[in-house]
Amino acid sequence: MNTRILGACTTALLCSLAASTAWAGYRVAPVTGSDALEIGALLQVAHDLNLPEEGDANNALFIRRARLDFQGALPQTRLTYRLQTEFARRNNPLLDAWVETRLGGSLRLRVGLDLLPHHVQYATAPFRLAFTERSITSDFFSHPGGRDVGVSLRGDTGGSRWSLTLADGSGAMLPQRDDIAFLLAGRYTRALLGPILEEEISPAARDFPIANVGVGFLAGMNNGTLGLFAAPEAPEGFDPRAHFGTGYADLRIQVGKIAVNLDGAFRYAMSADDDADLDPVLSWGFNALAGYLIQPDKIALIMRFGLADPNMDADDDTEMRFGGGLVFFHRNSGHGWRTNLEYNGVIEGNDGPLNHNVRAMLTWSY
Repeated sequence: MNTRILGACTTALLCSLAASTAWAGYRVAPVTGSDALEIGALLQVAHDLNLPEEGDANNALFIRRARLDFQGALPQTRLTYRLQTEFARRNNPLLDAWVETRLGGSLRLRVGLDLLPHHVQYATAPFRLAFTERSITSDFFSHPGGRDVGVSLRGDTGGSRWSLTLADGSGAMLPQRDDIAFLLAGRYTRALLGPILEEEISPAARDFPIANVGVGFLAGMNNGTLGLFAAPEAPEGFDPRAHFGTGYADLRIQVGKIAVNLDGAFRYAMSADDDADLDPVLSWGFNALAGYLIQPDKIALIMRFGLADPNMDADDDTEMRFGGGLVFFHRNSGHGWRTNLEYNGVIEGNDGPLNHNVRAMLTWSY
């Protein structure tokens, strides 16, 4: 299945739905309504200062994200839809293009290009992430781009939420993958305290404690073998088309002004080496993020530490990431500003050099 062809068809359908909604005389506004067309926008401008331990320092000013988001419901039907585009990068200009219908109760059916329900970091909108980049576990153990074309079932049961998606495996990035027959992704979230939040819990002004736990997985048919698929790159000497098994788990809490997020991933793979033999590869990673709300809706302190080992049998392939910073908020009616000032350090290999990055990023969302 060609994602670009299906995406173009879905886009045409969604534009028709949006046009029919607006033409019918319903409001076009950034507010929630059963027959409203909601229009959102996101712009992120960042400046990086890179200070490698080996090599010359460099800096760059760039647009991190530039998105338009259209969501709405078709009047007098059970259909809702979403179209989201990305103008800052060419490798995934179309982010979301799906249609959803309610089957009964809380059970919903969604068709189109959408986020795969596996890792909590990819379920978090960019303007809600504490740091400007997602965790090391999402980089090492997630599907490229986190999105794919497929069909999903979703539902809520009491204090829990679940989703199951069957996707074609080509991914949302360009060029597309051609070595995956399909992907099966699933996620389950349980609220231990407070409401269900299917996202990273960043420090925010809340009058109640929150505690959520979640688990997820990716499954796929690669190279004619049923297994679990995750990393876009296999360890050196291994066939990346062989099958992988990856599971995810996370714990997210906020009590008072303190928020803590823990997430981990484990992968078991049977991969063909250079001699065409099947050899096991074990991989794991985790990320810990903490935040403290210094002043409600104004400023927060954030810190994180992450570690990933893509091959436990290799001696020198572990990567460590750590960092900290400040987040400044400004919210107004219908839109908000956010400024991140953060430091991130990366050590590649057990005895590798320490590379430094200092980033300032301004986010505007509507």
